[in-house]
Amino acid sequence: MSGGFTSAHLVYLVQSIGWTLVLSVLAFLLGGIGGFCVMLARISPRAWLSRAGLVYIEAIQGIPLLILLFIVYFGLSVYGYQVPALVAAGLALMVYSSAYLGDIWRGCIEAMPKPQWEASECLSLTRWQTLRLVIIPQAMRLALPPTVGFLVQLIKMTSLASVISFVELTRAGQIINNSIFQPFLIFGLVGAFYFVLCYPLSRWSQSMGTSSMSAIVKVGDIHKSFGSNHVLKGVSFEVNKGEMIAVIGASGSGKSTALRCIDRLETIDQGQIEVCGIRVDDPKVDLHLLRREVGIVFQSYNLFPHLTVEENIMLALRHVKKMPRDEAHRIALNVLEQVGLAQKVDSYPEQLSGGQQQRVAIARSLAMSPKVMLFDEVTSALDPQLTGEVLRVMEDLAADGMTMLLVTHEMAFAKRVADRIIYMHQGKVWEVGDGSMLDAPRTPELREFLDNGL
Repeated sequence: MSGGFTSAHLVYLVQSIGWTLVLSVLAFLLGGIGGFCVMLARISPRAWLSRAGLVYIEAIQGIPLLILLFIVYFGLSVYGYQVPALVAAGLALMVYSSAYLGDIWRGCIEAMPKPQWEASECLSLTRWQTLRLVIIPQAMRLALPPTVGFLVQLIKMTSLASVISFVELTRAGQIINNSIFQPFLIFGLVGAFYFVLCYPLSRWSQSMGTSSMSAIVKVGDIHKSFGSNHVLKGVSFEVNKGEMIAVIGASGSGKSTALRCIDRLETIDQGQIEVCGIRVDDPKVDLHLLRREVGIVFQSYNLFPHLTVEENIMLALRHVKKMPRDEAHRIALNVLEQVGLAQKVDSYPEQLSGGQQQRVAIARSLAMSPKVMLFDEVTSALDPQLTGEVLRVMEDLAADGMTMLLVTHEMAFAKRVADRIIYMHQGKVWEVGDGSMLDAPRTPELREFLDNGL
């Protein structure tokens, strides 16, 4: 040993942080450019290009980063190319980042609702215009949390560059420790510096994830019985912000009961339900506060027959939200226009068709600006033409990003529009997946349900 830890050692460590950041930013920016190209290849309609992107991602993700470093730094030297440590580390991390970022962004692009692509096609936008003007701006909100999370990991992975003698933070700690041999102090400081670099980004990533992709509805292991009839037997699922979830299943499977429990129209016997951060199963829950966050539309419309369409919508706005009449009137007209019934503002429910009444019921819920909307078999009492009217409104809501949970028997609609489909059987969540699960059921129960034409 040659003396103890001095201020000069501390300055050396702090200076090495700069090289750690240079390497991280260099690899992230260049890897981001490469990742964008990889993402475009993966979502390309050309099968060979998409396949090439997939092979690249799987190849890079299958090779340890340390091996990539050795290939670039030592492998190239065999052929007479002496690559500086910074360049070698930057190239290896860039290649590594491009594969992971490309895969992250590809997933976010493919998570965009299908109606967004269809609406763009109807406007005659090219595929590139659709990506640039419609899809990518929306996907960026989904991509930010995992992208920042990857940057945090990348900063920590720069420590591997120490094996090729690049003097970043970890290598600087090794050099100092070799001279004074105080590993607990030295590497404790190195770890503290990494924490200072990464913690703000990690917290930011978590906050973005909470705001953009958090679960609006959390249903955890709920049970519900009516007498000796055990209707719900440990049902669990989540609904994320902006998702449309379709719940399907035979009559008596517990679909509607689960939906009613979310709005506390039924109380649960066991388990936990959280909606917009509110514990629904708490006996002391403020139901008025809960129901301002949740809109629910029933099969039987439940409009007030003695009030006009406008008065039905304005009722809660005036007496619950205490809005002035003019503001409530403006909101009523806006939501009626949204569901295509602005001309029915002065009509009474009895003067409307079933489909129109259901659309008014949707407008009444929308007027309260809910964070999530629940639909309980809203088309089951309608004929096919009127069903189409209501489904179009719901599809428009999905395209606008409304968080929705719907119980439905409309399989084609669920397959086309829903982000996820939950199949319930005998009071349990039996199968969960996207629309493709209706084409290839994994369980015999779902296959039988679909074969019966329900």
